[in-house]
Amino acid sequence: WGPPNFGGFLEPGAILATAVLAVLARKRRPALWLTVAAAICLLLAFPVVFFWLVNPSNVAFRGSTPATLPADWMRLRERWEYGHAARFVLHLVAFGALAVSALAKIPKKYSGDGAT
Repeated sequence: WGPPNFGGFLEPGAILATAVLAVLARKRRPALWLTVAAAICLLLAFPVVFFWLVNPSNVAFRGSTPATLPADWMRLRERWEYGHAARFVLHLVAFGALAVSALAKIPKKYSGDGAT
């Protein structure tokens, strides 16, 4: 909950890397759409779900102690947990889409074996 650390740069980096991968896979249609789906899931997980569900709880709990918990701490904790669960599902779907896109059939004209 402190200032941004190494982990704070990983998610934006993953989103950027997935977007670059989508550009590189633009000629491989099945891989392209799976990579775009992965990028969308990552974009939903980090900026949307994180700042909508997780971060408000982080901010509320950052300065509190067991004696000075916010009055609605149960609701904040539930939002925090649901936010992390939603982010996990989105990350899992993104990972699955990227894994399947790597295994997607490459048309012969793009396989690099010289055959057209």
